[in-house]
Amino acid sequence: MYRKPAILLFVAGLCLMAGVTNGAPFTVKVNFQLATAQVPPGYLPDSGLAFGDRGNGYTYGWSRDISADSRDRGNAHPDQRYDTLIHFQKGADAIWEIVIPNGKYNVLLVCGDPSNTDQTNTLDVEHVICTDPNGQTGNYDKYSVTVTVTDGRFTIKPAPGSSNAKICFVDIVLAVEPSKARDPIPADEATDVARDAIVGWTAGDYAQKHNVYVGTDLADVNNASATTPLGVLASEGQTETTYDPAGLFEFGKTYYWRIDEVNAPPSSTVFKGEVWSFTAEPYAYPIKNLTATASSSQPNMGPEKTIDGSGLNSADQHGIGEKDMWLSTGL
Repeated sequence: MYRKPAILLFVAGLCLMAGVTNGAPFTVKVNFQLATAQVPPGYLPDSGLAFGDRGNGYTYGWSRDISADSRDRGNAHPDQRYDTLIHFQKGADAIWEIVIPNGKYNVLLVCGDPSNTDQTNTLDVEHVICTDPNGQTGNYDKYSVTVTVTDGRFTIKPAPGSSNAKICFVDIVLAVEPSKARDPIPADEATDVARDAIVGWTAGDYAQKHNVYVGTDLADVNNASATTPLGVLASEGQTETTYDPAGLFEFGKTYYWRIDEVNAPPSSTVFKGEVWSFTAEPYAYPIKNLTATASSSQPNMGPEKTIDGSGLNSADQHGIGEKDMWLSTGL
């Protein structure tokens, strides 16, 4: 584990956070449609508005307002997702984006038109080119790709070779959950931890900053957040993967601690960590009773003086006075 140096400096940063992701992998589904159309269950609606906060917990939209280019074919297809669409290229090419945490995603993208086949849906899906396999000879093109988001935005735009492209819906599912903080130092449930220990950990894959919670109440450490610190938020938004408490841990006390990983802006998503624990070193260690024997000794100068502490002087050196020594009888 880490130990404190003689002189310590502690600097804590601040970080804006959007929310905590727990449980199932991050998933967002968007249907492209008229503003007045029925929204398919489990989907967010996009009606062609310019990029911005949609008021539903997500920020997404187009490089400009293209709401005039949204369509609902009026039940030409029984699945509402396939019956609605937005044109990418009625005017200059439009670009669609949504703010999501950095990471690797599995994407299902459906493009086309139930009433027409006049589109070539070749698109750039977050730097992965999806090429229309049959040009203008079918109603729909379905792409399943894996992409990596590194700038906090997932982007779809026409690629070279695209013509009159139309998008129906997109499903975006986190392929690999960004790893939480791991490998705690001291190890989880460690005992006899030095009072001046500095705790440390290995950062999650996409973490830019870290929120540190430390306390002696398990429930508080587990339930606290940046907005509800419960007195255990020790450091918010720090970049270091170590935390140095201001003072010493109390003798024999058990401490609980948690590291939440914070993604880079613009999402600044917070991934809640596991709660770890350790117990500080005790004030004193029990010693088993020992018996010292010798073949001989002088009266009041027995071998027990070698282990009971009375044979030491004020400097912890072996005493040379008669009352402090074990002295055998002469031969």
